Amino acid sequence: MLIHCESREGIGHYVRTLSIARAFSERGWQVAVVMGQRDVKFLNISDDIRTYWLPELSHKYFNRKKLKSRADSVIKIIKFLRPNWFVTEHFPFGRWKMALFYRCLMSFLKPMRATGEIRVAGSVRDIITWNKWTSAHYKRVEKYIAINYDVILVHSDPAICSWRNVAPAPLQYLPNLYHTGFVCPKSCVDRHLDAQTLARFKKYKERGNFLILASAGGGNGAFSFLRKVIDSVALVNTARKVFLLVVCGPLLPRIDRLHKKLKGLPQGELIQCVSSLGPYLKLCDLSVSHLGYNTAVELLMSNCEAIVIPMRREYSEQLARCKAIGNSDRFTVLSRTDDLDLAINKIICKSRNERSRHPRIRCDGARESVSLLSRSSESTLKSNLLG
Repeated sequence: MLIHCESREGIGHYVRTLSIARAFSERGWQVAVVMGQRDVKFLNISDDIRTYWLPELSHKYFNRKKLKSRADSVIKIIKFLRPNWFVTEHFPFGRWKMALFYRCLMSFLKPMRATGEIRVAGSVRDIITWNKWTSAHYKRVEKYIAINYDVILVHSDPAICSWRNVAPAPLQYLPNLYHTGFVCPKSCVDRHLDAQTLARFKKYKERGNFLILASAGGGNGAFSFLRKVIDSVALVNTARKVFLLVVCGPLLPRIDRLHKKLKGLPQGELIQCVSSLGPYLKLCDLSVSHLGYNTAVELLMSNCEAIVIPMRREYSEQLARCKAIGNSDRFTVLSRTDDLDLAINKIICKSRNERSRHPRIRCDGARESVSLLSRSSESTLKSNLLG
């Protein structure tokens, strides 16, 4: 199996791709990965996985000559390895600027697919951003998939968020689409990075601090979201001491501005790239996030209270996820960050009076509400994920 993965925003795509590659390798497959981002110093790549590096993707590569040259490099690897499966990551649902690159690859693979020598799969998460201006494009994508792909693999659990809840109409009923329910059992991020931070985090917990974990990746909106969380924590008025831990992706831009803002808080720390949020969520009292898929899974496995603020887009998998799990007794869903300081304040006050319970907190300023799930529904989702 040969997997191609390229991304210019964060390392989340690489973490998922390498985790999937490791899972196949542990099951006896010979796996190779072609990547186009060299700044992945946080990742541990298994010796059993062959790794090929392309030049780092930048704006200068988005022209016909460079994209064709890039495709020729991957074609040489295909000719050398002769894989049974070729997997594209996120394309054709994204990476539109690289469409020429993928068209060159598909033209080369077409005669090989006709003879059954190779099969092509698309690998994608339940994240697909679209609006009315791109709906016509997805009608062409549907035809493109029918011609060039044998199967589409969606790496999410339909019990949390089904593809049909987030995909545009032309792509909701693809014939060869499967939810893998893939939950990474072993992260490829170096776990030694967590040891010292967790030790410090435990000390703050032992001192009776109210621990808040704010997390976001390195994609669009992460910087503004984390900046707003820091500003909101600064406005919290409570007698109990608050410690804020900010977790973000290693490639998040303008990281120095967040460090500067955190210095204005009595207690706070920022770390980049953790192997898993699970150990941190077990220690903290409150999580603040967009409710991405990995965060949703970790929250379901913990007993931590959570404030979730899905990104405001016309079509958002985060909003669909909130409708599925975001309004159980431990979750508060806000439509905007303007009301975040009020919600945090209420949860801190409640936690002081009822430490053993997880009350449902409704923020007076919240402007939207979505349907609730019962405790039994959350328990069912937990058992499905553990299974």
